[in-house]
Amino acid sequence: MTKALVVYASFTGTTKEIAEILAADLREHQVEVLIRECTEVYPAEYLENDICVMATYTYGSDGALPEEAEDFFYDLQEVDLTGKIFGVLGVGRSDLR
Repeated sequence: MTKALVVYASFTGTTKEIAEILAADLREHQVEVLIRECTEVYPAEYLENDICVMATYTYGSDGALPEEAEDFFYDLQEVDLTGKIFGVLGVGRSDLR
């Protein structure tokens, strides 16, 4: 069975909810899905999965990466995801212009 790991950073809960929607859709396609908060998982855990997703919100008016996701993001750069399906899901604010 195809396996997916969806890692998220969520301040208000919205990004977590969207990650759960994605997971439900993947499960409908017979994908085994694990959802984890970014401070509770290591990027190397992506290696045990076929599909790797990072879901996060943007922070501030410049769209910066949330502080709680920074360690995960920097450690992720050391993981070779060759052959993996990798996606990024971003949630931003539409009221900032």
